[in-house]
Amino acid sequence: MKVFVLTMSRRGLCHVAAQLVDSLAVHCDATLIAPNGTADYVERGRAIEIDLPFRRWNPLYAFGLLKIILLVRKYKPDIVHIQDLHPLFYITSLFFGKARVVLTLHDINEHPGEELWYASITRKMMFKRCSAIVIHGRSLRDLFVSRYPDIENKLYVLYHPVNRVFDKWRSDGVQEEKQILFFGRIVKYKGLDILLKSVPMLRKALPDYKVIVAGSGDISEYTDLLKECGDYVVVDNRQIPDDVVARYYQKAEIIAMPYIEASQSGILATAYAFQKPVVVTKVGSLPEVVDDGKTGLLIEPNDPVALAEAIIKLASNKELREKMKIAVRHKVEKDLSWEAAAQRLFGMYQAIIEGNFPR
Repeated sequence: MKVFVLTMSRRGLCHVAAQLVDSLAVHCDATLIAPNGTADYVERGRAIEIDLPFRRWNPLYAFGLLKIILLVRKYKPDIVHIQDLHPLFYITSLFFGKARVVLTLHDINEHPGEELWYASITRKMMFKRCSAIVIHGRSLRDLFVSRYPDIENKLYVLYHPVNRVFDKWRSDGVQEEKQILFFGRIVKYKGLDILLKSVPMLRKALPDYKVIVAGSGDISEYTDLLKECGDYVVVDNRQIPDDVVARYYQKAEIIAMPYIEASQSGILATAYAFQKPVVVTKVGSLPEVVDDGKTGLLIEPNDPVALAEAIIKLASNKELREKMKIAVRHKVEKDLSWEAAAQRLFGMYQAIIEGNFPR
């Protein structure tokens, strides 16, 4: 079997796609198709880079999509597994010949502040085009079915595997410090304002800690809150290099995820890779992969007090944090490994090719 795993992302979803290719390489001929500068993320499979502009609506983007079509028609993969949902992918996929299309839908809804008027039209067209749609949780399945009941039989639930792409940058010389890490893109749905509003309580209870905010995006909306937080909050507002990502996770005692909306999270998958306790809101499928009190603490969204109390509980109890690290390791090995995910997906690919999926 020949499988193409396709993404237009240079980070994030590219990390997911590369790990999928490496894991699938045990079972089949697997190739990553991704933008230039991403091939190094693949270690066991193959990678073909395509030249793409950084902005998706740059007219030159069409040449990248044309190259994808030419690659599919040249190498004739049995499966093209798409990892992100560009509005033009539906049209592109119509020229894939006999290749079956599988889509991993990482987000059921568009995040607040990122809605596009044409998205609902292009998304449904793509859903109908696919042979299977992979989603990351039972609650997400229910949400999808409530909106697209006629596509229910194409759904395949697979939890987001652990993100080990940063393992190569781990360093034995980096030790944990009294740090609470908020990591990732600075966007509305991730609830940075909720974390900043919890700082007065954190500063009072944990005066020797720091909150680290690391990630790219427009942080100007939070200027006033950051001024109130003073030097208790350290901001690194940029696209974080891979080696620095590893260092931030290694140094952190606790990963804070005060999301107001989500489907699943690569941040959580990375936290689990570094065996870090998490404080996570009950949104999307996140409660399905965080065992409350065992691998992290679950709280209600939009509640700075609950967030502060949960962080203080973890920061004040080293024994609990150490127990959680062990529980995280066991959970990853049992439920969230890439080896198990690739084996399940390979079985699904076989069923699609044999005409036994959807069932």
